[in-house]
Amino acid sequence: MSEEIQKLDDPKILSIALNRSAKAMDINDSELSEILSVDSSTLEEILNCGVEPNSDAGQLCKLLIKIHLYLASSCQNDLDYIQHFIHSENKYFEAKPIDKMKLKNGCIEIIDYLNAMKGKV
Repeated sequence: MSEEIQKLDDPKILSIALNRSAKAMDINDSELSEILSVDSSTLEEILNCGVEPNSDAGQLCKLLIKIHLYLASSCQNDLDYIQHFIHSENKYFEAKPIDKMKLKNGCIEIIDYLNAMKGKV
């Protein structure tokens, strides 16, 4: 998986991967704007033109993609499961992961949780 993340150093490839991950997780543009802390016009530019990988938005894009990749690898890319995980209440977070992602360090907390769960599967 780390090889896939390393390929995300190209702004356009990062944008394409973000688009695919958001669709797979059923994250709409409004939610994506909140997660990336950008307005709708900046999000449109990110999705259509690319995003600088080392920018704040670029780093958040990588984290979002990483969440998708972790989930996909844990369930053989079952989109129903991935979307259920993202949009359903989670007792550990006491929130829906989609809402947790909108908070500072929320994506990192989800990745930490998925890493911990990987060892228990």
